[in-house]
Amino acid sequence: MSVNWVPRGLRRATAQFPVATRLALRNYSSGKDTAREFIEKAATPFEVFDRNAKRMQRSRAASRTQTSHEVDYLRDEVAARVADRLLDIKRRYHTVVELGAGCGHLAKAVDDDMMDKLVMCEMSPQALSRDADTQYDVEVERRVMDEEMPQFEDESLDAVVSSLSMHWVNDLPGMLIRVRKALVPDGVFIGAMLGGDSLFELRSSLQLADVERDGGIAARVSPLTSSRDVGNLLSRAGMTLSTVDLDDIVVNYPSMLHLISDINAMGEGNAVVQRLPFIKRDTLVAASAIYKELYQNKDGTVPATFQIIYMIGWKPDPSQPKPLPQLSNEDVSQKFSDGLKITPRKSRTSKSGAVCSYGIPEQERNEDEEKYAKHLVKNYTHQDISELLDFAQPATTAGQDAAELETGFISNLMERILAGEKLPTKIGLDSRLLVQFAREIGKWTNGGSSRKFEKPLYKHFTNFALFVAQCLKSKAASKNSDIARLILPAERTDYKPDDSNDSCRIDVGLAVRGTDASVKCVSLGCYADMLCIAEAKKNRALDKDALAQLFMYSVNMYMRQPNRRYLWGLTICADEVYACLMLNDGFFVSPAMRISELAGRKMLISWLVRWSMCPEDRLGYDPTMHRVTAHSEADGGGSYNVKVDDRMYTIDCYDDKSQEITTYIAKRTITSADDMLGRHTRCFVATRYSGSGTDSSATEVVIKDAWSPAKHPPLEDPRDEIRLLRKIHDTFEDDTPDHIYPNMLVGGHVRLDQKDMSTIDTTDAIFNVAGVDRIDPPCDSDTKSAWKHQPLRAHRRIVMSPVGHSIKLVQNEAELIIVHVEAMQCYSSVLSQCGVLHRDISTNNILVVRDGENKVPRGLLIDFDFAVTVDTHERSARPERSGTMPFMSIANILNLDTPRTALDDWESLLYVVCWLATVGITSNHRVPDAELGKKPIKNWRIGSPEEIADAKRLHMHSSNTFQFGIVSRFCAQYKLLPRFAKALHKALFGNVNCPGAHLDDVDDEESSDDDDSDTGDKPTEGSNDPLVKRSAHVDAILADLEKVLDKFKSKALAVL
Repeated sequence: MSVNWVPRGLRRATAQFPVATRLALRNYSSGKDTAREFIEKAATPFEVFDRNAKRMQRSRAASRTQTSHEVDYLRDEVAARVADRLLDIKRRYHTVVELGAGCGHLAKAVDDDMMDKLVMCEMSPQALSRDADTQYDVEVERRVMDEEMPQFEDESLDAVVSSLSMHWVNDLPGMLIRVRKALVPDGVFIGAMLGGDSLFELRSSLQLADVERDGGIAARVSPLTSSRDVGNLLSRAGMTLSTVDLDDIVVNYPSMLHLISDINAMGEGNAVVQRLPFIKRDTLVAASAIYKELYQNKDGTVPATFQIIYMIGWKPDPSQPKPLPQLSNEDVSQKFSDGLKITPRKSRTSKSGAVCSYGIPEQERNEDEEKYAKHLVKNYTHQDISELLDFAQPATTAGQDAAELETGFISNLMERILAGEKLPTKIGLDSRLLVQFAREIGKWTNGGSSRKFEKPLYKHFTNFALFVAQCLKSKAASKNSDIARLILPAERTDYKPDDSNDSCRIDVGLAVRGTDASVKCVSLGCYADMLCIAEAKKNRALDKDALAQLFMYSVNMYMRQPNRRYLWGLTICADEVYACLMLNDGFFVSPAMRISELAGRKMLISWLVRWSMCPEDRLGYDPTMHRVTAHSEADGGGSYNVKVDDRMYTIDCYDDKSQEITTYIAKRTITSADDMLGRHTRCFVATRYSGSGTDSSATEVVIKDAWSPAKHPPLEDPRDEIRLLRKIHDTFEDDTPDHIYPNMLVGGHVRLDQKDMSTIDTTDAIFNVAGVDRIDPPCDSDTKSAWKHQPLRAHRRIVMSPVGHSIKLVQNEAELIIVHVEAMQCYSSVLSQCGVLHRDISTNNILVVRDGENKVPRGLLIDFDFAVTVDTHERSARPERSGTMPFMSIANILNLDTPRTALDDWESLLYVVCWLATVGITSNHRVPDAELGKKPIKNWRIGSPEEIADAKRLHMHSSNTFQFGIVSRFCAQYKLLPRFAKALHKALFGNVNCPGAHLDDVDDEESSDDDDSDTGDKPTEGSNDPLVKRSAHVDAILADLEKVLDKFKSKALAVL
């Protein structure tokens, strides 16, 4: 008698095995299988999908040729996007293998510029041969092969792709490992598969119908992989440099039944092993009704979402880039000391109420920036401006005539070559190069209004620019030539510049080079060296998207080029090109230049010619700022083009009072321009410049370079920051206070030399170049006005001392309190002795000043851009709301009909304290962005102005709501800051000594420290609303606030 015996430990373990493995164990223990057969069967992955059923589904679908072609739309679209990613890789492959090729969808999307041969591997012979008679742009080889078990020799393939077939593979890790083994070192794998959120509408509708009709849920839709798992799978398979991204394709259908019909016609029916053989008719009808009820579009159709996961992985190779070493604590501290911003940047609230907020995770920040860019396209962009070309015209009439002649000559030459004429040898140009450039231009002119891919447009435009530059170079050597420079394209396209701090990739960059430069694509790796960016889209309908991307990416040039006053840009939408001028308060777009037409080609030539001949300031550069160049000892001290530092510039500072110019050299940037809507304000740390370089022992100063709004001519504006700072300087020069203050050394308006006269650099000066009169925008209009309606801004430059640093560089909470106290003491002195109301207290405007290593830090209040004198103060002094949204007072946010007083600024101080105590003031305490997003204080920066104001009202309502909503979320290490914040809150919102200016349930400070009950409700506009009543008790509340400062400064000093 035989006994089937399995070891006790193995018996216990088998309960954890999949069904296939347990069956293999049973066969082995009964003697039916050998040990080798047992190992092979037990190692087989658990089968989720019936691969044989899937093969039959694909074959059946392909055999119905007409219907199969009708439902190719999804696979064709995904294949085109996979081909686009393959085109991103700057290589040309001899052979590319496609796994799960289906009926040849990828073959329709590739051409011979990408590869010589495409090997299509598909497990269904019928699908593989459906379009056997079709002629493709590349050679095609067909192989019947299961994509789950690719059979290729090791290190034999350069590239492998898979488009919409991997979601039916049971053993994804095994498949990817086999692909990795088959790739040569540095070979690439590109895949696309359905993601976990695909057909969520269908899935949820079927589940609800199953529960309603049958009381349970059946496996109607296949399980799919999430994007998080795909990255792990690539790493597990041994791939490196892996990237994963998502894309949603939404298709509208007449009904759910039409969707299911198309899915089956695609061969994408359910192939789960444990699937049910049928679905009841009443369940199907119920699901269709639920689908329509939950998801129906306005036009009666129903949407179906296909989430596509794209992945790229590379086989390891020593030549691949390596990650940078991790920064040490010292390196991080140095970056912060150099001005790294970790607080929210200044937000701008538009007329429509859109708020752009920062200090959030990168993905969320990118989404916000994209929304903001689209908002700017809609509300601040003026199109079809025929006068735009005049903004880049040469300065003299003779230069303008020369530009017209050059444009006509180059246009005529291009048309002759495009027509196939042979150029005469005596023309003085390299006809071989021109013909080569024109070949690509011809492809552009004949491409139509929509393209299959975006990438070829880069090459078309690049050759167009090189054609114009080649013609101009031949004329530049002649005597009295007006050609000042060549405009040359970058050698790289669709790339991330080296000095970028985000993941954005620009399409084409243009650079300025001297007329003696070779006409070829140039090395242009940084935003710091670009003239402008050209963004491309594959059809004309995407012109708004192209503009939004141009705005998003161009802001990096403002950040990296301190000497840019404004920016130019180009968008390319198939055969249409647009030029764009980006000013402080609006964007101007030229009429479309259609490359398929002679007039459009000539207009684009005219733009490139004028950019090559106009004065430098009309390209947007500041003639009073110059990049420092090194000097060569070998050539006797002559200058040569070597970058010393992207941020080292000499800056000419004009003083309006003395009418003298002092030159400084900027050593580092404190604040860079970082708003898409204009460059606005920059700040530099600088020293005096003698002409031979910097003196390390020279006293450092701060230079503020700003385009400030003005309601009056620059020299008559009562809100002029220069005028206010000079008043502060004169007041405190004879009566020096105990606190430090912004001491202006030089202050004046930037002056330009235009038409043989010196003029102040303003918005009007920019418009005058084109012979256009700027018009003040109507004050009562909430809609976009005419393009000439632009606010007046004046370019001001102020030199100040002492030099401060970010408030984030304090070392503990006691230092933070001392810095805040000193800054507000300065605020009070400026208000009482100079009559100047600051109106913009924020984390960016309170700095730390240290006189020595171990000395107590001091606080410095800066940025009087929006300050006013008390005697001329108007409640609506700002033309539009600006500032840092989390720190603005409620009355300021809502423009309430309450007098604006110093209490608004003190309220802002309270918000600053709360913000810093919540996010953390040192690296050891700093709260991650993701965790910060869970705290109620996040509502101070997200949403419309009304929503932000409501959140602040609720938190400030009572001591209890303030304690539980805000103070209880402070970093646990802080002991003094919670008491400081509650003391400020009590004085501002619960002052019992001021009848009507407090809430009835505000408790005493000491007793509220430990109070954990919440009885407060949201306040209403009534007798207890401190925003209405406290204006009658300003002096009394200010006196209490001063007592709070004295009290907590003593406590902080005692701690130190």
